[in-house]
Amino acid sequence: MTQLKKYLLHISLTLFCLSLVSSCSGLKEQNHKFEPAALPTTNGIWSELNFKHDRSYFLPLNNHFEALKWRLRALDSAESSIDLQIFLWNNDHAGKLLANSLVLAADRGVKIRLLIDDTFTIEKDQGLSNIHKHPNIDIRIYNPFKRRYNSFGMRYLMNITEFSRIDHRMHNKVLIVDNHVVILGGRNLGDEYFGLHAETNFRDMELLANGNISPFLSTIFSIYWANPWSFPLEKIIKNDPEKIKPVTPPVSPFFPLNENHAQRITAWKRFKSLATQADYSVLYDLPVDANTENRTDDNFTLDIYKLISEAKKRVDIVSPYFIPTQELDEAIFEAEGRGVEVRILTNSLQSTNHTIAHSFYRKHMRKYVESGADLYEYRAWARDRNLFMFAPVEDKSLALHAKMILIDDDLSLIGSANLDPRSLNINSELGILLKSKTLSRQLRKLLDIDFHLRNSWKVEINQEGNLIWRGHDKTLHQQPRNSRLQLFESWFLGLLPVESKI
Repeated sequence: MTQLKKYLLHISLTLFCLSLVSSCSGLKEQNHKFEPAALPTTNGIWSELNFKHDRSYFLPLNNHFEALKWRLRALDSAESSIDLQIFLWNNDHAGKLLANSLVLAADRGVKIRLLIDDTFTIEKDQGLSNIHKHPNIDIRIYNPFKRRYNSFGMRYLMNITEFSRIDHRMHNKVLIVDNHVVILGGRNLGDEYFGLHAETNFRDMELLANGNISPFLSTIFSIYWANPWSFPLEKIIKNDPEKIKPVTPPVSPFFPLNENHAQRITAWKRFKSLATQADYSVLYDLPVDANTENRTDDNFTLDIYKLISEAKKRVDIVSPYFIPTQELDEAIFEAEGRGVEVRILTNSLQSTNHTIAHSFYRKHMRKYVESGADLYEYRAWARDRNLFMFAPVEDKSLALHAKMILIDDDLSLIGSANLDPRSLNINSELGILLKSKTLSRQLRKLLDIDFHLRNSWKVEINQEGNLIWRGHDKTLHQQPRNSRLQLFESWFLGLLPVESKI
């Protein structure tokens, strides 16, 4: 078959599929009752800890080990309720560990609500159904695809008539246990987010917190849970009951924790001694039904612009995908014009897990370097990558996934939002702004190693006016990359007119 015939066949099939979906009706909104946040649980382990609820305390989870350990510990400590809102949950080693802990909590009588975005549920229907069968576990799928296929291309193609709806995704990530403790940040649930992947892992950052922030976040969770586009799993995923299997823990050299009650008490007391009290503001978008023209409530985005615009001395930006909007450009350049020092850390072409995101970031690189901003790109083979993944690390690369903005000496924003058009204008996001000089100093100290030239490239302009990438050991005159093909792919994808959707 000639290339022309193949092309015409592809077009014909596409048009045929479009004609099929255009004749089908889409999903209908659900009618849910709003469930307000419950009071913090007063029995069990929490009665022995005497956590205070008139203020809130925060502890950064700086690496893979702490992030997984405290998640499992929080789930194992649950007495009455667990709320989990997540964008991506893989059915791999880490995913199964967490699923097993959830089922064990449900076996103890804990009521569990799981709200998961539908983007990455492909080939995960069975795993979700296995968990959902438990009478104490309720799962809802956020903004689901009606026509379900096990490929991204077919899912979007066969739901094209509802594209304005399904283009909006819930990128929020939060775990709330007994309305006592929460984990919030940008980490999804999968091996690469906990240093367990065999090839590449993420450097991420989150917060473990307790106090009056817990019921606050539970209320926000309940807003999404009651949203008309949060569908009960059984209305979206149809499975043969005979195929439902019990959830079993994977064999692990690192986890589960297997802590007894006394050990958990000791660990939570250590958290109390290490956590820092701070004033906070929760920044969040409203879910899809509150939008007009497929935009989320933009309070979160406007807050980001305002924070940068009002900076007095310094701004540190950490974002895996950095594709500034015009408003972000204006906020950063205006701050620089007032003498504010701006430092930016994002992924290099070699370390990124989304080449197309880098394709559009590279169009903004030069203007930021020329403006005086210190621009850094993560090294895939960072010298200190062993700090963010389990051994052995020799053949494992590292990518940036942390999402943070540090303003002056006392403001720290950590959450789910990347600094790109999709996070700023389309998806829903969740974050927390902390006001604390102690936490700000702590976070900057933790980030020092990421900005070090053995772990990041500093993008500069040489005497000839060309961009260069300077490391501790060498200077590159082309973008760090895995191959020439990757460089060509980045250039080619950058030609597509889709920057506002990335």
